[in-house]
Amino acid sequence: MLWDTDTGKLLTTLKGHTDLIYAAAFSPDGRTLATASQDNTVKLWSAHSYQLLMTLNNETPARTLAFSHDGRMLVTGGFDGQVRLWYTDAFAAK
Repeated sequence: MLWDTDTGKLLTTLKGHTDLIYAAAFSPDGRTLATASQDNTVKLWSAHSYQLLMTLNNETPARTLAFSHDGRMLVTGGFDGQVRLWYTDAFAAK
């Protein structure tokens, strides 16, 4: 669920993950939201339309994620101790 922190109102509920979400992060430009789940996926959402842009298979649950300072890469850290780098240019929200 996404909430407006100024008003406390529910903006939307993002549906797509099938298990717990461990981490979420906005891209530096604020156009893309990434979520990491126990379901072994990382999902990229448009922060404006809340539409699902892409699902990445992380092979194991990602416990954390972050965008690079320029937003061109997303890094995930999994429960398996692996760090994965994803190039975001291909799925950035327009």
